[in-house]
Amino acid sequence: LEDKSAVASFLRRGNYVLPVLLDEDGKIGELYKINTLPATFFINQNGAIKDVFIGVLNAEEIKNRVEKLRL
Repeated sequence: LEDKSAVASFLRRGNYVLPVLLDEDGKIGELYKINTLPATFFINQNGAIKDVFIGVLNAEEIKNRVEKLRL
């Protein structure tokens, strides 16, 4: 589990502006079997997971993955 202030600091340092789910009780991690942080899930408007990346993504990589999913 990550501390809210650590996540906020990470977002500020990377100049990220995106929605972040804070799994404060670990239930989401258990549900999706996430053992490594950070984990980025790309979810479409219907709630379906379309892509997953484990590790750090920079803003350009996020943009590229989102654009690929729009095709």
